[in-house]
Amino acid sequence: MTMKDIPSKNIEMLRERMCAEHLDAYILPVHDPHHSTPVLPQWDAMAQYLGCHAEGMQLIVTPTQLAVCASGQIDDGCLTAVNSANATIITDAGMMYGWLAEQCSVSGASHEVALDAMTWTEPEVMIWQGELRRRGGITLRTNLNLLPPLSDCAAPVLQSDPLLCRDRLASLRIALRERHADGMLVARQSDVRWLLCLPEGAPEQHFPAYLLVSTTDVTLFPSRVEINDVDEQWLLSAGIHIRPYHSVAKALSDYFEYNILLDPDEIPFGLYRYIGRQIIKELSPVSRLKAVKNKD
Repeated sequence: MTMKDIPSKNIEMLRERMCAEHLDAYILPVHDPHHSTPVLPQWDAMAQYLGCHAEGMQLIVTPTQLAVCASGQIDDGCLTAVNSANATIITDAGMMYGWLAEQCSVSGASHEVALDAMTWTEPEVMIWQGELRRRGGITLRTNLNLLPPLSDCAAPVLQSDPLLCRDRLASLRIALRERHADGMLVARQSDVRWLLCLPEGAPEQHFPAYLLVSTTDVTLFPSRVEINDVDEQWLLSAGIHIRPYHSVAKALSDYFEYNILLDPDEIPFGLYRYIGRQIIKELSPVSRLKAVKNKD
């Protein structure tokens, strides 16, 4: 199988899994859980299923059809890939929901569509649920990840200043206390990098991770597990513990503080169900901290 054949093969495998789950459609993610730019390969639906890279385009797969929703202009390379896949191009969100409802009515099957809520925020999921319910009571399943498993690879050399890192984490805790929050989960890659005092790297230097901050502990959940000994030592010297990426759900279920701050526009909706404490839904204070520090 050549590289050119991979997207069509991926679509074929996805449709097989959709059939096993009795789905009328599967909604691919627009962004990754860490809001990286560009989208990380694991969650780059356009690259995996159409063989082109395009930011902000929505891809929907049904048993027989493909649709791409693009609010802006599609470049020539991506347009060629879309046309080669015989995908329908939709330029309006309302038309996208209508197209999907029509596909569900034509199929006459389960009237169920799915997405993986580990890659979608709460507001995004709520919009999908409302729009599909309004168009014939279509059920949206949010617990289904049909993407390939996350691959582990060596993390880039981090090389940071543990004292500066401690200072930034202390500033974050002060900001959280001002909001009467005992802790927070940070998911946005640029915010995690800033708190860890890491420079903004090239795409190959991406470091997607969750950072769980409480009044007493800080835990890093890097998606790349092979962190070298030097980096592990400075992380520990900065008071940061390291746990496997997929254990963030368990860490949230074990979270011991009274409450936790989650930015609804940042945190994946799929993580909410693991939290048994009070949730404070507010914008992340990290952006404001970054702005203040950059002025100093």
